[in-house]
Amino acid sequence: MNDLNEMAGTNRRSKTVPVMALVSMHRPLNASELERLIEEHYQRDCLDCTIRSYGTVRIFGRNLYEAQFTCIPYIEKYGHYRKIFHEQDCYDFMYRLFCKSPIRGFLQEQKSMEFWGQHFKAVVVTPATQEEDFEYGVDYRIQLKDLTIGIQVKSRRFFKNRYSVQINTEKQSRYHYPVLYHVYSEKDFTFDNDSTQAIMDILRSVAS
Repeated sequence: MNDLNEMAGTNRRSKTVPVMALVSMHRPLNASELERLIEEHYQRDCLDCTIRSYGTVRIFGRNLYEAQFTCIPYIEKYGHYRKIFHEQDCYDFMYRLFCKSPIRGFLQEQKSMEFWGQHFKAVVVTPATQEEDFEYGVDYRIQLKDLTIGIQVKSRRFFKNRYSVQINTEKQSRYHYPVLYHVYSEKDFTFDNDSTQAIMDILRSVAS
């Protein structure tokens, strides 16, 4: 189903919603509250933000369901013997993608941002602007003395999707500061030692 989603582009912002911006602006407490927010931003303009959704999560799921019959690259790759997904399965997929994962991702971003201040007194951590998020794949910036770096927080699972990694790499290469990943495990939500150490080493080299 992930291949279908990627090939058909059913989760593109132009077809769905800038969900992390929505989470950052309205701070929903759980997945069901986020689903309600997505629906509200589809039905009417929000007085608190300019975010607009191009559908509900149910509509996103229906678009994914219909794509398996219309997406030519997917049909050519898997042929007539491909598995046919039920519409409920497609909704469940989109619910995980647009409701469960963003809540978890936002909490991990907050945890990551707080981490550096616990180790470096002079560090300044600033959430990314919407442009930095959308255009450059940056979640927040770290500043220490003359150093500025961008950080993106991702789960290990993200790096299994080569297409998404490639798109992110292209975005980050256009950013005016270096961008590093802070990677976490989906199992226990702890941050990966290698990515943490890589950022630590850079900050220590400046702080010393």
